[in-house]
Amino acid sequence: MKILLYLKHWQLFALLLFIPMIIKAGLSVAGIPQPIVAAVSAPLLVLTFGIWLFTIGTQLHRKLPEPLRESLTLFYISLFLSLAYIALFLLMAAGLVPGLTLINDPSPLSIFVFLVLHLSAMAGMLYCFAQIAKFIRAIELQRPVVFRDYASEFIMIWFFPIGIWLLQPRINKLFPEGQLYR
Repeated sequence: MKILLYLKHWQLFALLLFIPMIIKAGLSVAGIPQPIVAAVSAPLLVLTFGIWLFTIGTQLHRKLPEPLRESLTLFYISLFLSLAYIALFLLMAAGLVPGLTLINDPSPLSIFVFLVLHLSAMAGMLYCFAQIAKFIRAIELQRPVVFRDYASEFIMIWFFPIGIWLLQPRINKLFPEGQLYR
């Protein structure tokens, strides 16, 4: 999925938002029940965003100067668990997980599972955003960075539909066509 590094900001925006909306509209027009439409279109958006985060995270890490590299294990775990939670949440919201539902009289167990997983996923996703923002600034500055150095990038990733318009051109500059790290 390294092609995501070369997409223009408007192409990535379209891929992340318009394609899932078009699929959702097409399924709705075809008469597919709403829970199934949501169970198809929302994960597509989440999966595409997750693949983008994974791709830029791993490729930016490889581009870091050797002394600034650290293990990506926590990044991978955080990203995977956050995306897995989002998938589980969508299934719970659609009522497709037996015993765990968030609609029509949710049980205390459902609420507890939702809160614990939600807070964990939020922390994991914010960690991934921070790492990617840190990688971008460390590569641009070629030195170790602190949060104030990459706070704006962190916020741009957090508000990704808008932030993509500003971040993706910078990512394109960091990866000239054909210069990927293996």
